Amino acid sequence: MPYTAFHPIYANKFGLSITPQLHQTLFETQSTHKLLAAFSQASMIHVKGKFDEEVLNEVYMMHTSTSPFYPIVASCEISTAMMQGKRGRQLMEKTLKRAYQFRQEIKRLRTLHQDWYYDVWQPEQIDALECWELKPHEAWHGFAKEDMGHLFLDPLKITVLLPGLKQGQFEALGIPAAIVSMYLDRHGIIVEKTGPYSMLFLFSIGINDAKAMRLLNVLNQFKRDFDQNLSIKAMLPDLYEAHPAAYASMTIQGLAQRLHQQMEQHTLPEIMNAAFEVLPEVVMTPHQAYQQLIKGNTHVVRLRDMTDQISAVMLLPYPPGVPLIMPGERVTSESRAALDYLILLEDIGRALPGFEACIHGVSVDEQGYFTVKCVGAR
Repeated sequence: MPYTAFHPIYANKFGLSITPQLHQTLFETQSTHKLLAAFSQASMIHVKGKFDEEVLNEVYMMHTSTSPFYPIVASCEISTAMMQGKRGRQLMEKTLKRAYQFRQEIKRLRTLHQDWYYDVWQPEQIDALECWELKPHEAWHGFAKEDMGHLFLDPLKITVLLPGLKQGQFEALGIPAAIVSMYLDRHGIIVEKTGPYSMLFLFSIGINDAKAMRLLNVLNQFKRDFDQNLSIKAMLPDLYEAHPAAYASMTIQGLAQRLHQQMEQHTLPEIMNAAFEVLPEVVMTPHQAYQQLIKGNTHVVRLRDMTDQISAVMLLPYPPGVPLIMPGERVTSESRAALDYLILLEDIGRALPGFEACIHGVSVDEQGYFTVKCVGAR
């Protein structure tokens, strides 16, 4: 992870003030591989203001390898060079314009369909390219306690919405995003992050007009295939081949409805929100729990039986990639919501094979139940 002087390319253009106070230093990490022309895993540390370079080097070396992969470092240097000067501004402005046009096209096509179509997570009216503020009490973003001038939506990060959940309430028609994401993957398009009814796409400088058009075409192709109610075998052949018994006679609309019903029966929005609002009880530090883990002083319990147990591992569902339970924490009746959310993900995977959640820290036993290592001998 190289570090470089912090140079905001277009922050001031969007009215964002990043000027530090006197004697204040700003440190920021950036996943360079997300939006610029750098290899996977490439990232940078940006520094602005006064700092002790010797101390920074010591801290940096504590957390990095003494045998770096030089092609990654070189790709960071190339990305930095590409962003310098007028050429860098032109590249970024073209990328921003392309993302803005894609947003507008989704909105335009939405008005042409009488049944269902995709939507974009953004303010209702966007008349100019900018970082759109998530203002308090506006309904479009779904948040309730944010501050003025605090949160902004990056125009390059496009969240495409699917029918199924609107302002926290389930709709009659639901098309879970995991199904569309699987369809896109089959056509060579990888979704950055998939939520229950949303998909995140990053428009980097590598996304040209042809790639943006292809994404739109495949999304429209999914709609046509979905409306024709094709079989799982025809639409998602990889899923069918992996689980032929489960999907032999199922159609795409039948699959969407079953997955949608699972989420509705488990009251997904309420459980998901509560899971990230209540913290489990801290019994020991993560380091202390880790020491118990490497010494073998643990026992295995099923996830659904974890109440009053001290987790020896971090439990992290992806998405959103935020830890729900840290090593050394204990789930109690007051923090049960975190456990209920993980059990919901387990139940969906057991009911519909191929849609198992990715959860760091869990294993699966012979009956298909999630298991977790907890502190202490049985």
